[in-house]
Amino acid sequence: MSVVVDSKLPWGEAATKFADFVRERIQERIKARVYPAVSLMAGKQTNEFLMLRQGIADFALVSTINWSSTIKPFNLFNLPFFFPDYTAVDQITGGVVGEQLNNLIKNKGVTILAWGENGYRELVVFLK
Repeated sequence: MSVVVDSKLPWGEAATKFADFVRERIQERIKARVYPAVSLMAGKQTNEFLMLRQGIADFALVSTINWSSTIKPFNLFNLPFFFPDYTAVDQITGGVVGEQLNNLIKNKGVTILAWGENGYRELVVFLK
């Protein structure tokens, strides 16, 4: 699992908990390993999508801003202060628009497992 930030930051901690959860659920038949600070991607955050599609990474915890050059509709989440509150973000990601984004990215070979807020201006996405 690739994660953009260091393992001591909240995203990194979330990635570690996810890996622990995977190991626990499958009784350690698969060794889930976290690569913090984009170390699996040699520091190139914008390569994560391609590396997921190629199977180099199995999971990634990413920011939509890093993928918006590849997945243009993700720019919706990069608009400064477009969403007035967390409820508005949840309505988008949990509604028709979120479903459209899920389908768009799934058609490109990547599956969104969950959305997570990272302030009103950015979103974090767990992907497989």
